[in-house]
Amino acid sequence: RGLERLPLAGEEGIAQTDLAAWALYALRLGSVWLQASYAASLFLFDHDLALSNHAFSLQLTTPTPLSGLSVNALLQLRVRDAHDDDYRYIEGLEIAASVGVTYRWRWLEVSASYGLLRGLYDPFAFDIGEPPPGETDAPVYVMDYTFWGHGPTLAVQLALPWKLTLSANAWLLWQHFDDDEAIINPRGRVDWRGGRRDTQLIVQSELRRPILWSGLQAALRYRLEHNGSTLAGDAPLDRSYSRHLMLFVLSYSLR
Repeated sequence: RGLERLPLAGEEGIAQTDLAAWALYALRLGSVWLQASYAASLFLFDHDLALSNHAFSLQLTTPTPLSGLSVNALLQLRVRDAHDDDYRYIEGLEIAASVGVTYRWRWLEVSASYGLLRGLYDPFAFDIGEPPPGETDAPVYVMDYTFWGHGPTLAVQLALPWKLTLSANAWLLWQHFDDDEAIINPRGRVDWRGGRRDTQLIVQSELRRPILWSGLQAALRYRLEHNGSTLAGDAPLDRSYSRHLMLFVLSYSLR
């Protein structure tokens, strides 16, 4: 339950497969629960390994005097490695912190939080267009994904008959990128420069049920992603996008 900036969101014509594994350790200190976890994810695009993510999380949860209501704080470190030069621009480090509340009542669970996200990335440049008349080199497009982000998250989970679980989640993230994107001509002059500010909304719903034997679950997930950016319309690269995802998910838990 944290803020996440999705890689390659909005690119079309890519067959994506995600594989994930995670480990969780929980320790109770009086009335406070301390949870430490590690998660690893592989992203394959067009059947080739493109990215791997490693996330280290630490969460504190404590009850309140109100029945069913708890307060939590989350600190997370994410490392993203690119295994393909085409995706080198999204290789970096992200640090997320959030505070929130969770309310549980019988078959209903509702969580809300607000978080801060810092992304640290190396500048990336690539040729764009053709060389101008009289030049042998093409203009260079320079960008840097280093950013500050913040925003709320909301999650609702409902236990249904026949061991079904229905959940819905929403994330809203405002991003402020540190540096402008720019086009530099072969003579070293800046032909275009644009500041980038994004607003990202993700809405997801999932229906999940255990199957066959203990620990194995199947889920049907729908995800809507929309990103509105100041770099849109007349910008050389349009950073605004919308996409819909329908996923079938199999997961197995060892306890």
